[in-house]
Amino acid sequence: MVPLPAAIGLDDTGTRPLGVIISHGDQDHWGLAPQLPTDIPVLIGEGAASILRAAKFWGSGVDLHEAGHLHDQVPSTLGSFTITPYLADHSAYDAFSLLIEAGGRSLFHTGDIRGHGRKAAAFERLLADPPAPVHAILMEGMSFRAVDPDDSDSVERDSVERDSAGKIVADSKPAADSVAEAAEPAPELTSLTESDVETQLAETLRATTGLVVVLGSAQNIDRLVTVYRATLRAGQSASSGARRCAGRWCGTRTRSLPSDHQTAAPRSPGEARPPRR
Repeated sequence: MVPLPAAIGLDDTGTRPLGVIISHGDQDHWGLAPQLPTDIPVLIGEGAASILRAAKFWGSGVDLHEAGHLHDQVPSTLGSFTITPYLADHSAYDAFSLLIEAGGRSLFHTGDIRGHGRKAAAFERLLADPPAPVHAILMEGMSFRAVDPDDSDSVERDSVERDSAGKIVADSKPAADSVAEAAEPAPELTSLTESDVETQLAETLRATTGLVVVLGSAQNIDRLVTVYRATLRAGQSASSGARRCAGRWCGTRTRSLPSDHQTAAPRSPGEARPPRR
């Protein structure tokens, strides 16, 4: 077990933190929470907390015994701090960015955030109407990219020379070339949106005879909705919803839907109510 970090107030010494806020239910954000002293309150989205409790039997969840819940743009207070959650577009259900204010200063923590999921409108809303003023931004960067990832090694390799110890010894290109390259636009990077995945999966379903199995995180509600919508677009049905398979879900299609079932598919939370099983 990974121990709690030696932070002030997390052991038996020092002043207790006023609380712990968990932006969403990915395990790299809550993994040490079960070790927190029980007198430290925990806040998290209500839907995220419910999913984690439901997943506890499998080992990929936890009962946080949370003291309160985060709701989109509804402020909460912890001592002199005001925390305002902003619904975020993320594969994890009920994810939030957090505006934290105290003493006339404010920090905005993006949490895990994207703009190509089924709640992209939440991201666009944030861009159009960001909180203000914000004095500091704490931004997640797990997918920050400025160049094509396939060429990322060549950028450094081409621009500098290193000795046997790996130290930079000289520029390998004239300064003029470096300036010219800096003026060139960065390669355009695109990510598949959930709508793109839905369209491609529907095409695969239509072109495939027999069983189709889709593997994905059991807590990725956006992707579950994508699979469901793709089966409707392809004129197929997901057999008995989703099956648990070694920590993954396997959605399958086996037969055509009657014509009276060709209805508009549901969308993911933040976009609309999730589908019923």
